[in-house]
Amino acid sequence: MQDGQTVRLSPLDGMHAASGARMVEFAGWRLPLMFTSIVQEHRAVRERAGLFDISHMAQIIVEGAGAEGWLQSLITNDIGLAPPGKGIYTFLTNERGGVVDDGFVFHLPDGRFLLVFNASREAAVLEHLRSRLSGDVSVVARLDRGALAVQGPASAAIVQAVAPGAENLPRRGISAVIIAGAPVWISRTGYTGEDGFEIFFHAGHAEGVWRALTASGESSSMALCGLGARDTLRMEMGYPLYGHELDETTSPFEIGYGWAVKLDKGVEFPGSEALRREKEAGPLRILAGLLPEGRITPREGCRVLCSGEVVGRVTSGTFSPSLERPVCLALIASDAQGEFEVEVREKQVPAQQTALPFYRPARGD
Repeated sequence: MQDGQTVRLSPLDGMHAASGARMVEFAGWRLPLMFTSIVQEHRAVRERAGLFDISHMAQIIVEGAGAEGWLQSLITNDIGLAPPGKGIYTFLTNERGGVVDDGFVFHLPDGRFLLVFNASREAAVLEHLRSRLSGDVSVVARLDRGALAVQGPASAAIVQAVAPGAENLPRRGISAVIIAGAPVWISRTGYTGEDGFEIFFHAGHAEGVWRALTASGESSSMALCGLGARDTLRMEMGYPLYGHELDETTSPFEIGYGWAVKLDKGVEFPGSEALRREKEAGPLRILAGLLPEGRITPREGCRVLCSGEVVGRVTSGTFSPSLERPVCLALIASDAQGEFEVEVREKQVPAQQTALPFYRPARGD
């Protein structure tokens, strides 16, 4: 946080304090790191359910007669795959094919679009969109916003108790429902790898929605969860996080997400030509999953060696509660083959390359 800037507070900040959360600053917001322990919260999500405050996530409304075509010319994925009531995962890219941000574009049932992107990139995303405005299109950031996510095998039962019918929402679907008297949008993406629902609402409704969900989750022993468990859960799935696996110099192809880049959709978008060339030639770097030997956890920035030569660096590392061992993600040279080692505290630790995800939930997708 730069001098003179104010840390933003979630509309649930008071609820977190009352629940004994350990708070930290993240992307300009004060948010819970944990309520009990990262491991306990992580395992609750894998085994039952967890409730996360995601109010910091950027919520942007795009509307207007030309909104759909305009978005098609900006995102890497195909907006045609998101009819009303559905969403798609996509990237915003610069002219070099680097990632400005990754997130979801939901086509709301009323015809508007809800864009959900990373809090740390909200200003960059808005600049990227607004600098390219054309025709009858408006881009509005929701400032008085709140959002919660219920993640885990029991999430459908918990959510349907407060929003009947929500359990029938398809994967990547979005619908308008009422929870605790408040109008909300509810989506189903599951960013932890487990089944999951994300609920978006006006900040003024935050406490009511929170209380309804926590009450519904009592019978399933749903845990309150913070940023710590959110990171270990996404790491086990090999999911990228902006500022670690993704930045404006990294392309979707390098992290293995070429499936979200539709170069044949009939419309060019920023970086499409650069990405077309990269697809044809193949990326020079790839995102690899590494399993270091022993109990030492490599952290971001640690050098990765192959047959004694430096071939890349660790982008994220953690101790996996599900596998009970260290795991790490690394961007490495695509032609690296041989014996891998990760340099940790001036020691070279042998590491085995493995397919992602590190952990595969029972739900299987």
